Amino acid sequence: MNFNSEQLDILNAKERIVVVSACPGSGKTSVFVEKLRRLQNQWNQPRRGIAALSFTNAASSEIGERLGLLNAPHFLGTLDSFMLRFVVQPFSHLVGVLNSGPRLVPAPLDERLEFPKLKYGSANGDLISIYKVNIVGGSMSSPICSFKHPQRGESIRLSSELSNKALTIKRQCWQRNGYITHGDSNFIAAQILTDSKIGTICSRLIGERFPIILVDEFQDTMHFLSKALFALLENSVVSAMLVGDPDQAIYEFGGASPHLFSDALNLEGSQLYSITKSQRFGKAIAVITSALSESAKEIVGNERATDGFTRILIHQLEDNQLDSSLARQLLSRLPQQDSSVILARNSRIVRLLSPASNKSAFQGRSKAGRTIDSAVSNLRSGDMTGAMNIVSQLLWMFITDKPALPTDSELEEIQVSRAEWRIYVFTILIEASKFVESEVWNDWLKRVMREFEKAIISMQQPFNAGRNFQSDKTDGTQPRVQNVITKSLIQENSKVITVHQAKGTEYDHIVYFLNKAHATHSPCISQEWWKTIPSEERRIGFVAISRPRKSLTLCLHKNSYGQILKVGKGFVDNFSEVADL
Repeated sequence: MNFNSEQLDILNAKERIVVVSACPGSGKTSVFVEKLRRLQNQWNQPRRGIAALSFTNAASSEIGERLGLLNAPHFLGTLDSFMLRFVVQPFSHLVGVLNSGPRLVPAPLDERLEFPKLKYGSANGDLISIYKVNIVGGSMSSPICSFKHPQRGESIRLSSELSNKALTIKRQCWQRNGYITHGDSNFIAAQILTDSKIGTICSRLIGERFPIILVDEFQDTMHFLSKALFALLENSVVSAMLVGDPDQAIYEFGGASPHLFSDALNLEGSQLYSITKSQRFGKAIAVITSALSESAKEIVGNERATDGFTRILIHQLEDNQLDSSLARQLLSRLPQQDSSVILARNSRIVRLLSPASNKSAFQGRSKAGRTIDSAVSNLRSGDMTGAMNIVSQLLWMFITDKPALPTDSELEEIQVSRAEWRIYVFTILIEASKFVESEVWNDWLKRVMREFEKAIISMQQPFNAGRNFQSDKTDGTQPRVQNVITKSLIQENSKVITVHQAKGTEYDHIVYFLNKAHATHSPCISQEWWKTIPSEERRIGFVAISRPRKSLTLCLHKNSYGQILKVGKGFVDNFSEVADL
């Protein structure tokens, strides 16, 4: 590969800590791999190695594919796996973890451990497994913890008092059985390396083993991982290259800090290098990404690329009007021979715009029949959680007449554990998903009803299915159609993804769809993109608009467009075209 002057400056840099701020499409991974290759080729220390680290396993795999084998004494992997292997496992007994060593509970198995629980609210059912609580910020003595609400799916941040209580319970588990999650491991690594008594010694030992540390996607480093990393880099014998883009730091909700780059530049012997030339897109898209850059980067487009086409499409749709026909309409405006994708801010909008793969094919009057068939469709499209929740809610309704998911306290009242409940739900779901040749809908319904009835009798509860499971002498006699998710449907679904899913990818054409703003769950970009303080929403927007190679379409509600004209008219003026959808 021919490297430009900015890239060569980085490859030839001599500073102890090289901090690289690279714009989208700058070829930063190529620079990272080339730096690693050069170091590996001249390496002559068999007992010491290079640590090449990234944010995800996928990113580490890409580096490995480009580089080839990176054998011992070197290490290629994620930053959290490095900390687990070389910090937590050998030294955690010094900070109160079980002497026989920690036992990592990998995701998603950590969500299956039910006890011990933390009470986070006043209601009887406000209980959450301690293994579902994440330590996302704060300090060693005063952490900030959060968890994902099991029913609503939103992130809940705990109070200072509850966060400290969660840490106390976690420490008891670490001492008793050694079970830790990935988040726990990161916290323990930071505790070890920043400890006033053992931190310097442990950092020195690891520095002797890995005198060079390279980190890709540096902006995504979580709170306690960054504390552990900076503790290692304070050792003057360790040199490093930290590569990323502060404008693409979109995991602040999980503990990543937008101030990582400025913190890194406070390390002794650090120097900032920038790559401002994008190889992905031309001038038109470069101008818009520069305008949204929170770090005020002036991004230079690829001189060999066409300028590209940019436009704003204005819609007037409410959320209940969003469906897959809108997605098809948006995609039909783009060249069919090229790669195109619609980006949405969250998974809820993705589901609304995606083809109705979970639509029930059930023929008959039974509401429960349609509901269960929708769960089967969810299962076949890969949404196990959604499928389980549908069946769980229906099973609970048959027992209590309450159309809701049961809480842990409600299950305790009928003397059923959460683990037992999940087994009942899973068994029903698997039975419902079985396809029997020549079976009509009524026979399928009776078969599934027997499975519900068996589960409820096993729990020693009354079966209140009533008319919900009635057979139908008309449509219900139609042969049951196996609701298979076809290849074309999978391909069509993959045309609508979240911005977080698109991170690290690029397409010929991007449509960034923004639904109508709501005060509680969809803030208006006019309020977020032009804040005077760091805004994660602005950085999410930056990631979205920097994915395309050829064309960018920003599709937003008319209300948002009107507000943008008041605060960011210059941004709007950068687009080639503004039109109504």
